[in-house]
Amino acid sequence: AVFRSSDGGDTFASSSRGISSLNLFSIHANPLDPDELAVAFQGANNGGVYSSADGGVTWLLESAPPTRYSAVRFSPDGTLYAMSSGPSSVAPEGLYRRENNGSWTSLGPNQGPLFESDLATMRFSINDPALILLGGSDFGVAGFEGTIWRTANAGQTWTKVHKLGDSQKVIDIEIVENGLDQIMVASCDDPGTNQPCVLRSIDGGLSWLPSAAGLPTTFLRGPHLCASTNDPQAFYLSGWLSFGTSGLFHSSDAGGTWVSTGWSGNGYAEDVACHPNAQLLFISLRTVQN
Repeated sequence: AVFRSSDGGDTFASSSRGISSLNLFSIHANPLDPDELAVAFQGANNGGVYSSADGGVTWLLESAPPTRYSAVRFSPDGTLYAMSSGPSSVAPEGLYRRENNGSWTSLGPNQGPLFESDLATMRFSINDPALILLGGSDFGVAGFEGTIWRTANAGQTWTKVHKLGDSQKVIDIEIVENGLDQIMVASCDDPGTNQPCVLRSIDGGLSWLPSAAGLPTTFLRGPHLCASTNDPQAFYLSGWLSFGTSGLFHSSDAGGTWVSTGWSGNGYAEDVACHPNAQLLFISLRTVQN
């Protein structure tokens, strides 16, 4: 379940009392209170959200609808959000927000009564609390195209601003933090072609174009992004270079072009995180044993 480090990640110890048997999919910390954490968990057709107010020592089950949750995230103002991936027979899929009284509000996007939106990632503007972006793909009767959703009014209405090909899925979105909210970068997985799938917007997420210059042209799967904390133009992208080998790439022009850092690892890179110390990166690597 959850492991906790008190020495900057050098060592970890279990901090999962009460949730050790759950299948966790996401964890995030409140930027305004580092002792407040949240995790998302899933079962076969159920799930939920747990939160902790003491740095992960103890956990409380939230009152969110008991559906599968693929991600949790605190917005820059400390509001907790969770992303449901159904089943729609329990509650609509889409983004949920925890209110001040502890209740949860469904924000959508809701394309119909069935499971039509398979969402994977969310990103919030630091400058405008009403600007939210979601990434994932359509599902079922809505098709299977990769999607990016955008709201400028905190989820009252949503616009599907970009659609990809079938079986592609947007898995990460970052915003260039220069105070303008104009340049954004997104990564997507393409199991059909195994080719790199990186997108870039220069108009606040209203339109998107491919931006994979410098990345491998034949194989790159599972690309995840993180933004440097001290240089708004710097981004890192991890991904699979083959089945069983991963690499890391760097952009110094806000995702316009990419170069390899030279790092490679045996296994599947699941995510990359930029530490507040600009000299540190963390990569989650899933190894494969024969």
